[in-house]
Amino acid sequence: VPMGQVNSVLGWSPDGRRWKWIRPNDSFLPLGKAGDFDACGIFGAKQDPLRTATANDTLRIYYVGCNGPFFGSRGCAIGMASMQRDGFAGFRGGRVTTAPIRVSQGVLKVSVDGGSSGVRVGVVGSKNLSIANCDPIKGTVTD
Repeated sequence: VPMGQVNSVLGWSPDGRRWKWIRPNDSFLPLGKAGDFDACGIFGAKQDPLRTATANDTLRIYYVGCNGPFFGSRGCAIGMASMQRDGFAGFRGGRVTTAPIRVSQGVLKVSVDGGSSGVRVGVVGSKNLSIANCDPIKGTVTD
């Protein structure tokens, strides 16, 4: 991280006391281009992103961006970024088990950015719909 640059880092905690940083050297919100209001610094605002979810399931993330180094002269402004609600991500293969989901009309759709490896979706307790019996969903699709 260049001297005077401030990144907003994504972290998580199982209990609100012990925190782990996902990628400690990478800004969760990318810095703007040279000359933009957020070119040198991103400060996350305290917020509950689920309260700012819009009707189309988009999360709004408010932040303060600055155009100069932290210890120097700079102008700052409030910005807003958005992202898909309820997305899960990983750096390597793993398993995510959700709370039970009631499926109406026998169809479950998922939005996936599965890349070339794909993502498998199965049903716990079902032999026919187990992860082993499901084809991977590849690419960026809703299926």
